[in-house]
Amino acid sequence: MHHSKDPLFQILFNQLAEARLILKAEFPNFIVISSNSAWQNQSGTDKLYPGLNMDDLFLQVIEKGEALVLQPVLDNHSDKDTWFELEILPIKDISGDSTTYLMCTLYDVTERVNGEHALTASKVASAGLLLNNQELNEELATSNEELAAANEELTAVNEELLSAQERLRLLNNDLELLVQQRTLDLQHSEQKARFIVEDAPVAIGVLEGRNLIIDSANKKMLEIWGKDESVIGKTLREGLPELEGQAFLGILDDIFVTGSVFYGNEVMAVLEYSGILKEGYFNFVYQPVKDELGRTLSIMVVATEVTEQVKARKVIEESAHQLRRMVMTTPIGLTILKGTELSIEIANQPMLDIWGRRDEEVIGRNLTNVFPELADQPFPALLRNIFDTGKRVAEPSAKATIVLSDGTFKEIYVDFSYDPLFDLDGNVEAILASVKDVTELTEGRKMLQQRQEELETLNEEFLAANEELVATNDELFETQEDLKLLFERLKDNETRFRSLFEQSPVGMCFLKGEELIIELANENILKIWGRTREEVVGKPHALARPELRGQPMNEWLREVYVTGIPRINNELKVKLYDKGGLREAFVHSLYHPLKDEQGVVTGLLIILSDVTPWVQTRKQVEWAQEQLSQAIQSAELGTWYIKTETREFIPSQRLKELFGFQKDEVMTFADAIKLITDDYRESVVKAIEDTIENGSRFELEYPIHSYRDGQLRWLRSTGKLYPAESGTASHFSGTVLDITAHKLEEIRKNDFIAIVSHELKTPLTSLKGYLQLMRGRFDSSAAHSFFSTVSEKSLAQVEKMHSLVKGFLDVARLESAKLVLNLQPMRIDQLVLESAEEASLMYDQHEIIVEYCEPVEVMADRDKITQVLGNLLSNAIKYSPRGKIVSMSCKVIGTEVLVEVKDQGMGIKQHEISKVFDRFYRVETKHTTTISGFGIGLYLCAEIIKLHNGRIWVESKIGVGSSFFFSLPIGKVSP
Repeated sequence: MHHSKDPLFQILFNQLAEARLILKAEFPNFIVISSNSAWQNQSGTDKLYPGLNMDDLFLQVIEKGEALVLQPVLDNHSDKDTWFELEILPIKDISGDSTTYLMCTLYDVTERVNGEHALTASKVASAGLLLNNQELNEELATSNEELAAANEELTAVNEELLSAQERLRLLNNDLELLVQQRTLDLQHSEQKARFIVEDAPVAIGVLEGRNLIIDSANKKMLEIWGKDESVIGKTLREGLPELEGQAFLGILDDIFVTGSVFYGNEVMAVLEYSGILKEGYFNFVYQPVKDELGRTLSIMVVATEVTEQVKARKVIEESAHQLRRMVMTTPIGLTILKGTELSIEIANQPMLDIWGRRDEEVIGRNLTNVFPELADQPFPALLRNIFDTGKRVAEPSAKATIVLSDGTFKEIYVDFSYDPLFDLDGNVEAILASVKDVTELTEGRKMLQQRQEELETLNEEFLAANEELVATNDELFETQEDLKLLFERLKDNETRFRSLFEQSPVGMCFLKGEELIIELANENILKIWGRTREEVVGKPHALARPELRGQPMNEWLREVYVTGIPRINNELKVKLYDKGGLREAFVHSLYHPLKDEQGVVTGLLIILSDVTPWVQTRKQVEWAQEQLSQAIQSAELGTWYIKTETREFIPSQRLKELFGFQKDEVMTFADAIKLITDDYRESVVKAIEDTIENGSRFELEYPIHSYRDGQLRWLRSTGKLYPAESGTASHFSGTVLDITAHKLEEIRKNDFIAIVSHELKTPLTSLKGYLQLMRGRFDSSAAHSFFSTVSEKSLAQVEKMHSLVKGFLDVARLESAKLVLNLQPMRIDQLVLESAEEASLMYDQHEIIVEYCEPVEVMADRDKITQVLGNLLSNAIKYSPRGKIVSMSCKVIGTEVLVEVKDQGMGIKQHEISKVFDRFYRVETKHTTTISGFGIGLYLCAEIIKLHNGRIWVESKIGVGSSFFFSLPIGKVSP
């Protein structure tokens, strides 16, 4: 409500005829934002709606987000009776989600209520009019009959009476016209009454006869019943069968007997709405309509539904019950005082104990009547002032005097607080008083103050005596001043010493006399000993610490006391007391003698420092270093250490031996790098620099020529960058292993594979040519069909053998670093489509589809990527049942393109996924024993993708299938 302070808003707001009040929708305070003049001139909602909890109504409006209109009430506090209706309207924020303010409006509904009362009176009058008209009609009918008889007699007796008869005829006509007019008036009145009843704001119905036939019911009554007009004309039992078993039918039957009006207030009824029985509460009147003999002909029912009011009252009653329960269970004295008369509404047991009263002696009575002695004390005035100010009052240690039931006076001290309790209009209606008896605490404080005053008095007397002595003897005064200064210095020194003693980071204690009694001990030494101050101070050291029996500490203490020579122990192993048992610890200890002015030992100073964690950690590190050293020696590993800031190189003796240096010779970093063969040197240096700069993992195999004899030697180096930590400089270190024998064996194996593969390649090419030539010469005769089939199968086997040989050759090239990429721009999406089409021609027993492939260009070796796609497709087909779908897709993600080959095969176990790209590794199951292969296809795929600076991996689930992925960077690829 940022416009509430605007002058224009205030003018317009104050000129509104209705009384309005705007509140902040924040429980529990509901702060008043603004109120207009009309509201301020009203007598207040607390008088209009006494006993109604406005906070609950505000919460109801906030929760539902809907306006709430209360029943009209009569204000008889002014000169004339006025009816008001209160509306509480939620004002929501811009989003419309939450209620920010509440606007209360009092509408003057006097005219409407008076109209409703007039309507009710009119209904009663109409009912009476109907009865009167019925009587009049009967009288007129009787008169007509009498006139007709008289006319016949007059005609028969004397024709002379014709003129009189004519007059009577004219009179009869007038009477008939009068009856007709009265009948029309009656009809109009009845019609008007029916219109009034139909539009009445309350439910009205008429039940005819002892059978309770529903003669009429307005809309409000039908809504209450949950029925439509089809119930008109039915009995009440037929129209509302759910009333069977409820009290209403019996009450109506009794009215026909007694003829008395029946009033129902907040009566519960169970009615059926849309097939569902629901409970509701109603105020109603059963008004009997009687004939001239006083017999009840029908019953007029007038009802209003008060379900929401009853539920609201029950909520208020529950809130009051909860407040009472809270007050009664609180451990401090609580009471609620109602109104300015300070009527005691509730008081819990702690409060009754403070008052010295029973519950029946105080509840419902005014505070000043129960305790008239409070009249001369400030408490009643403070309480009544809260009703005007609405502010909380609290005071500690207040003195109060009360008279107990037996007539004795009780003087107490209390901490009290008076908290206002507000009604729905924000006015204080009661006060919650909290009282705590602090008499003992206050009297103790006073006694302490009294003792302090006595001490001050004594000090003053001492000062006076000192002044007299000073006046008497100046020399004694000077001496006293000197002693005082000396005392202050000693006091300061003692304070500083105690502070240092208690705050010392090491354990300290003083032992006094020959019995070595523990005089002082700080917290650290008590913690080391596992003892409390009460357990040791004032006791001989040997008795206070029995756990030292059998250990040499007590003998050493006695020796220092006798000889006066200090004793120091470093990392002394000792058993200390710990929670009822013993623990093994390591301590640094100092036993130092304390001597008087003559040099005689009068006590000992003990200083202890528990170094158990440090000793244990050091021993663990020493053990780990010893284990590491043994492992390195057993594996004949060389080690190195490079300081990253200075690049200082520290090789182990074994590393020197591996590079061909003597143990006592100096080998620099440059010396070691120089011995690496030319084709590997640059890559090794680059990898070392990358590890130092970026923290990358260092793991390489490379050849060197030995420094002394030039012999070729293969080494495997692994290392790691260790960042700087808490005083330790950053360094790069690792190990070196001689793999010459293994590497030469691997080279010989690769050379053999390359030679055999190369030698097989030529005859396989020739054999393929001969088979193709032979297939082309066969005619279609049956004699030659056998040879045609054999040639086809032979060609397939030759093609498989050719692929195998090519794979072995590629492996050999990879191992010898001779596999060269022919990089050129290419469309990966086109290559995927081509691979799918080619595979579809070769493998017609599987459906190969391309789900989606985004056009994208990469720098890659077309043949090598084709080989990767072919291997992945071949594997997917080999390991999938016939008729299954093999799908392919490619899409751009960031700076790379991702290609997927997905099958619906047998799947791969999780523990084997990390091995499928290893050389010569094959997944072995009962389903793969008949599938040929040497386990080099996926190994080649992985190496080719790595050469393209890409990634390759697999995701698989047993029984569902596998998805092989590889990625290629978009843009230029470094060879």
